[in-house]
Amino acid sequence: MVQMDGIYYDGQSAVAHPAILMLTEGIATIAIDGGNPKILTLNVLEFSDPVGKITRNISWVEDGAMASFQTNDIAAFDQWLKSSNGKKTIFFIDFLEKHMLAVIAALLASLVLIYGFVAYGVPAASRVIAHQIPPYIYKFTTDHTLALLDKTLFDPSTISEAKQARIRLAFLNMTKNTDWPNQFDLQFRAMGAGGDMPNAMALPSGVVIVTDGLVKLAENDEEILAVLAHEAGHIVHRHGITAIVQASILTVSVTFITGELSGLSEMLISNSVVLTQMSYSRDLEKQADLFGKDLVIETGVGDAHLLVNMLKKMENYYGQYSDDTADKGLSDYFSSHPMTQERVKYLLE
Repeated sequence: MVQMDGIYYDGQSAVAHPAILMLTEGIATIAIDGGNPKILTLNVLEFSDPVGKITRNISWVEDGAMASFQTNDIAAFDQWLKSSNGKKTIFFIDFLEKHMLAVIAALLASLVLIYGFVAYGVPAASRVIAHQIPPYIYKFTTDHTLALLDKTLFDPSTISEAKQARIRLAFLNMTKNTDWPNQFDLQFRAMGAGGDMPNAMALPSGVVIVTDGLVKLAENDEEILAVLAHEAGHIVHRHGITAIVQASILTVSVTFITGELSGLSEMLISNSVVLTQMSYSRDLEKQADLFGKDLVIETGVGDAHLLVNMLKKMENYYGQYSDDTADKGLSDYFSSHPMTQERVKYLLE
């Protein structure tokens, strides 16, 4: 049996009545103002959670109102809960309050797990899933992405049809034996002031876009092909669809954690935006670089210096927009292949 001194409230007024509560197996007896005790069964009582040194509360319905008994005899109250069936789980809160090191350790462990999930688990799972998706399914995303780019950022190419045809034929010959089930589709677009901004990008279904600025920047067709070989690497290794799958996994994860279901609908319409804003990780860029290097060497187009030369030229071009200028936004937006000494090093090894 446990006995506690406290205050009784009938739920109908604010008058506090001194009371004594006795708890036994299955029965609670409360004596109010020294009067005759009331007998209650335990199954009608609601016990407050034992949080810190906060006054403990036991409540029940009495005459249509919520009556309660409050006590500062925390030790007796908590001991009763610990010994009663079905009440042990709520002491987890009390345990955490009394063991802050355990709380901090659990928090750090959670952060490590979340970081591991985002940094390693999601990318690894995305690569596996991306390689299981048939390439023909990519067409929907590619079509919408290209339509968005044509509407907002691209203009028709001014490169002559003869030169386009020559580069396209050389690109198709270079990539015909790659591990890609469909034929690549090389398309030309103009972009930026005067259509001179150099860039190239790959879309999941096998579409490669090259801008007039990049064609003009290259000294010869071989330098253009080196950049296109890099973009083919993104497609063959399914980097674009991997980025979409990765973004989708993160969206679904956050949705289930927060319960915000609107994220699912946004995910379904945001794939094209993911592609237009995509900047590949260093690992994916390296994989595409080395693929492009091997491809130009194996097909006799040239060597690694072709891609290195183009990277340096593009770095110099975008470097002129380091200050706040009208074209800085576009250059930052599309400069998804930043030049680094690391890339030059492994390309020339």
